[in-house]
Amino acid sequence: MRRKKKNKFLGTYIVVGVAVLLGIYVYQSEKGGHVDSSAVRIFETNKDDISAIELTDNGTGKVIALQKKGKDWKMVKPGDYELDKGEVEGLVNNLADLRIERKVRENISDLAPYGLDKPAYKAAFTEKGKQKAYMIGKKNPTQVSYYVMDESGKDLYTAFNYSVDNLKKDLKSLRKKYLADIDPEKLTGVTIKLDAREICLAKSEDKWSISPYNFECDKNAVSDLLERVKNLKAVDFIDDEPKSLIKYGLESPRVIISADSGNSRVSILVGKKVTDKEEDYVKVEGRATVYSVDRYFTKSFDKNYNDFRSKNIFSFKPADISAVDLDKGGKKIPVLRDKSGKFKLDKPFNKPADLQVMDLVSFLGTLQAQRFVDDSGKRFEKYGFKTPAAAVALFTQSGNEKKLKARLLIGSAEKAEVFVRVEGQDPVFAVQKALLDKLTALESFAVAK
Repeated sequence: MRRKKKNKFLGTYIVVGVAVLLGIYVYQSEKGGHVDSSAVRIFETNKDDISAIELTDNGTGKVIALQKKGKDWKMVKPGDYELDKGEVEGLVNNLADLRIERKVRENISDLAPYGLDKPAYKAAFTEKGKQKAYMIGKKNPTQVSYYVMDESGKDLYTAFNYSVDNLKKDLKSLRKKYLADIDPEKLTGVTIKLDAREICLAKSEDKWSISPYNFECDKNAVSDLLERVKNLKAVDFIDDEPKSLIKYGLESPRVIISADSGNSRVSILVGKKVTDKEEDYVKVEGRATVYSVDRYFTKSFDKNYNDFRSKNIFSFKPADISAVDLDKGGKKIPVLRDKSGKFKLDKPFNKPADLQVMDLVSFLGTLQAQRFVDDSGKRFEKYGFKTPAAAVALFTQSGNEKKLKARLLIGSAEKAEVFVRVEGQDPVFAVQKALLDKLTALESFAVAK
């Protein structure tokens, strides 16, 4: 028993000892040139002087070449694809300022242990006509950095993973992914065609409306829509030269989103769903490439025009209201704003009522539809408007002239809602029943002695 225990502990000591020796070996092999990483550079490079880049993946044999034209970068190999400016800028920054962890050895002769006899990756660039290149090998034993060296040098370094990974760009990462070049501020219209539905939004001055109904748009809904189109990004580049669009469902798109800006238009066509992925095939009208995008983008357009419609019943500022006429069940309660700017009940009540009226006016100013009930302009009697339960008229003042701003008709109540419509307009809305409570409160105040 004692011998078994002894052998067991001996085995444990051997494992620990080997681990310690391995750690010492790794430390000793890399400690030699350890200096402040912020001061170590393989190349002293000014990013603005880099004029060409060539990235070679030796594992796949793929080469990507970029050239600077003025202030812009162009891809010359493997094709003339549009570039993602942010990705290219990041690549240039990392070429000029590769974050070195430490210098490991000088005048190294045996490159095989570091994966540099046959480097996995080469990142070359041209600075003021002189070519330079980073050779990238294996990761070091701690897995926090790569072994790297100058192609024409003999010194060995380790560079942090994140910095090296930002050099190892592939074609997909460098290509432009945003599909719609639009400025939301300059748009004049957006059209969504989804199956048999078509929603047209038009901008006049600074206001968006739903055409042809001329319903005011909800600002947040339109802003969200425009941001979705502007920020639409390709998940993948499916086919740059499609021989047929039928297999992608783009011959007869399921969805078409068009954004108009003056005389120009950008249209996104959405086709079939990508098999086994939460993605859809899309293309931009006028461009050959077929992309895939996140299906969430397509789902976000499964809407009707009411989803973009403002829920505001009125559009006025309470401070602009100079008079109110309440007609509740045939009982008329006239309200005026006096010279001091406070509301008072007119004849036959003749008493101050600023707090009570302001409460009602402020409530009406923020009154919103809970539902859009009927836009037909017919069957008003169905909602209790043949003999309205109440009516509230709001007036503004222009000089000595009293002008009707709007007259709200209150119809029948149903559960927690009451039907309303603005006189002279077709839409019938359902609003919260609290409106009736506000009208009753003012009525009770008026008749109270």
